[in-house]
Amino acid sequence: WIRTRSMEQKRFAVASSEHNGSIYAVGGFDENEYLNTAERFDPREHSWMRIASMKSRRGCHSLVVLNEKLYAIGGYDGSAMVSSVEIYDPRTGTWTAGEPMKELRGYSAAAVVKDSIYVIGGYKGEGEDILDTVECFKEGEGWKNVAASSIGRRCFLSAVVTL
Repeated sequence: WIRTRSMEQKRFAVASSEHNGSIYAVGGFDENEYLNTAERFDPREHSWMRIASMKSRRGCHSLVVLNEKLYAIGGYDGSAMVSSVEIYDPRTGTWTAGEPMKELRGYSAAAVVKDSIYVIGGYKGEGEDILDTVECFKEGEGWKNVAASSIGRRCFLSAVVTL
């Protein structure tokens, strides 16, 4: 490990993803409030740069890349779990509202397989309501429930390996 520059804003409960050689860090919590801010790390320059902020604050959410755009999915806005989705287009530097998921969820995992986003498990925010459902998003088709596992999951990660 090699230490590099710190982000412009301290944050945890942040979502991050790689896109075209840069690392994006979006939302999170700074010990005082949930954030809507976002940053991009350029490993060639070893520097962080602020990018446009999301419309809404969120932490404990997911961030994935589909069709050259970053999707910030679900999470907690400081008062409740949300089902909302925001989409960042690096070419225009703007965020737009996406179609919300069917369920409120944060602390979930998300992965992209081929041309679909899968959001797995999470927490609905009601007592011990840990979700065992999986939602799938495909452009032009929206969100649909595709599966349920026998055990609910939250606070975990997912990865896709393509050989």
